[in-house]
Amino acid sequence: MTVTPAETADQDRVIELYDELLEKVFNLVMDKLNDNPPKLGDFVKMFEIRIKSTPPSTRHKRFWKMLEEIRHNTLADRKNPPATTKPSEPKGKGE
Repeated sequence: MTVTPAETADQDRVIELYDELLEKVFNLVMDKLNDNPPKLGDFVKMFEIRIKSTPPSTRHKRFWKMLEEIRHNTLADRKNPPATTKPSEPKGKGE
């Protein structure tokens, strides 16, 4: 599949629109921060959409793979906590 210059231009425009939207929302959040705490989860989702809309590069792929491995390892650690060992008992004076 070949990407045409028009498709690249369209993708660049979409990215530009996301950037403009993020800036507007950021300014709105900053203006209202003192009055009403924002829903940060929604804001983070916007960043994720922005990142996913950019063309993948090798670095991006490695980054997302690394995050997925960390998530996987963290979940595995939660499911299988390490076995705890009993502290050794102090030896008596007669031993």
